[in-house]
Amino acid sequence: MELLIANPFFHPYQGGTEKMLFEVGRRLAKKHSVTVLTARLKGTASRDHLDGINVVRIPSIVFYSAPHPIPPPVPVMPGVERWLASEASNFDLVHINNRFIFSPQFGSIAAKNRKKLCLTIHNARPQGIDPLSDAFGSLFDDLIGKNLMRRCDGIAGVSDSALYSTIPDDFRGIKTTIYNGVDHWTFAPRRSGEWKEKLDIEGKMVLTNVRLIQQKGVPYLVEAMKSIDADLVVFGRGPLRPNLERQAKSLGVKAHFVNERLDDRGLASLYNSADCFVMPSLYDPCPLALLEGMGSGLPCVVTDAGGMKELVIHGKSGIVVPAADSRALSGAIKKVLGNRKLATSFGREARHRVLKYFTWEKVAQDYGRFYGAL
Repeated sequence: MELLIANPFFHPYQGGTEKMLFEVGRRLAKKHSVTVLTARLKGTASRDHLDGINVVRIPSIVFYSAPHPIPPPVPVMPGVERWLASEASNFDLVHINNRFIFSPQFGSIAAKNRKKLCLTIHNARPQGIDPLSDAFGSLFDDLIGKNLMRRCDGIAGVSDSALYSTIPDDFRGIKTTIYNGVDHWTFAPRRSGEWKEKLDIEGKMVLTNVRLIQQKGVPYLVEAMKSIDADLVVFGRGPLRPNLERQAKSLGVKAHFVNERLDDRGLASLYNSADCFVMPSLYDPCPLALLEGMGSGLPCVVTDAGGMKELVIHGKSGIVVPAADSRALSGAIKKVLGNRKLATSFGREARHRVLKYFTWEKVAQDYGRFYGAL
C-alpha cells in the first residue's frame, strides 16, 4: 500500500504527534511504502529518507509566536496544494494528522483523485482550556473541521474521549480509537538517584512533564504542593514559567524548573529519579508523557480531563482526581507518597498496562488494521 501521511511538522522537530508518526511510520514502512508530507524547517532537506520513511518537506513560513488562542508554532505552506495536485494520484491512501492546518486542501484533493482519506484526531474539540480557546476551536470545527471529517472514509482518535467529543454525529465512516504509545524498552523501571543528586533533592520527588501553558493545569499542582513535604520538578518550557516560579516562591513550594533538552534516555533517567508522576491537565486527549511515566513504573496521579482516565485505572494503576482541584491533587499525592506498598502496586500495574496496550508495536499494528479496513 502507498501511504501519504501529512502532519505540519516531522523529525527533527520534537513533539508528541511527531514522535508517534516516526515510531509508527518506521514500523509500517516494513510492509508499506510510507511518505510523510510536512513543512520544511531551517536546516532540513527538501527530501529525506529516515528509517524507511520517505519525507517530503514543503517550503514554509513558520510563525513561532501567534495571538491567543492559536497555539504556536504555525506553518504556512504555499506550495502544498501544487504538490498534492501533481502527486496525490501516486498514493492509495491519504492520512491527515492535523485538521487545523490541512482541512481545506486535503479534503478536495483526495476526493478529486478518488483516494481513501482518513484522519487521526490528536487534538479533541477544545473543552476546559479557557473560554476563548474553547469557543475558537469549536467554531473552527463547526465551520471547517466537520466538513473535512464528513469526507473521510475513516477517523481514528487517540482516546475515546477525543474521538467521540469531536466527530460529527452523522459521520458514517469507520471510526476507531488508537491510543498513543511509548518505547517500553527505554521508559522502563530503573530506579536512579541521578536527578535528585543533580537538583540537590534529599527527600521525595514529584515530577510533571508538560508544556507550561494554561491547558496543562500546572498552577493547580503548584498550589497542591504547598502542604506536601516533597520537591516538585517541572520539566517543560512555555510562557507560564515566570508566573509559576513566582507562585511556587510565594507558597514556599520547593520547585525545580528544568527546561534543558533531553533525549529519550536522559528523559527516562528523570522519570527513574521520581517517586510520583503527576499530570494536572485541564485538557489532554492522550499525553505521551503520562505513558512514559507509566512505562517507567511510576505511580501516577492524573486529572479526569480528556483521555487520561482511560489510560490510568483509578485505584489500580494510579489515582484519578477532578480537574482544576488542588485539594484533590494534594490528597492523592500524599496518599501515594505516604504508602510505599500502594505506590509500588500502582507502578507495577501501570507498567503492565503499557506492555499490554501502549507499546509502539501495538500502535503500529492497530494502524495497519485501520488502513486495511479502509
